[in-house]
Amino acid sequence: MKKENELMKDCSWWRKVLFYISPSFFLILFIVVWQLVSSTGKTMLPTPYQTLVRFVKVWGSTIAKQPMIVHVWVSIRRILISLAIAISLGIPFGVLLGWNDTFRAICKPLFEMIRPIPPISLVPLITLWFGTGEGSRIII
Repeated sequence: MKKENELMKDCSWWRKVLFYISPSFFLILFIVVWQLVSSTGKTMLPTPYQTLVRFVKVWGSTIAKQPMIVHVWVSIRRILISLAIAISLGIPFGVLLGWNDTFRAICKPLFEMIRPIPPISLVPLITLWFGTGEGSRIII
């Protein structure tokens, strides 16, 4: 009985080590393999260092007379607005579908008709219906 408990403790300790060490190990392994593959000269893949230098250069430059942080903030703002709209419409709608059998009976055929349509195929339609402005970008 003692040996089984000691074995379980050892196994538990080993799992904790693997849980915390393996992500770092695999990240380092990925970067080392990337460096080895890109340094052979037989590929167009840049080295990790070249990628880091290019990232810093692009991040520090301006695009359309605005720093990169402005463009990132605009994208994050669109995502947050879309999330707020989805939550404010989706939760009440879902509760209503769950509680009201009549509402579910009316809306379920519509959902079943729309469900197999790939979302990416709706992008041109949304662009046609709502234009190319901020509203269609938030809807998409």
